[in-house]
Amino acid sequence: MKYIIESGGKQYLATKGKTLALPKIDAEVDSVIDLKVLSTVADEALDFSVTSVKAKIKEHKKDKKVIAFKKIRRHGYERKKGHRTHLTLVSVL
Repeated sequence: MKYIIESGGKQYLATKGKTLALPKIDAEVDSVIDLKVLSTVADEALDFSVTSVKAKIKEHKKDKKVIAFKKIRRHGYERKKGHRTHLTLVSVL
């Protein structure tokens, strides 16, 4: 059974036992949380009756660094900024 879940304004395809990297969730490691289910796919048929699915938080970490570089030619203008997004790894139960 596959679930389309929503977290942090984005949608993810999840199955039981799969590990997902979601935007940071404020909860402790090894705690169980409920994720909002938008729809369920079973045997090529959509089902909208399931409203939530449980997931266990594995760890909190940071994603790879993303660089934002701006440059205007022949004017000596260069700006470089970067950030690392905070992620939470969860396992769907």
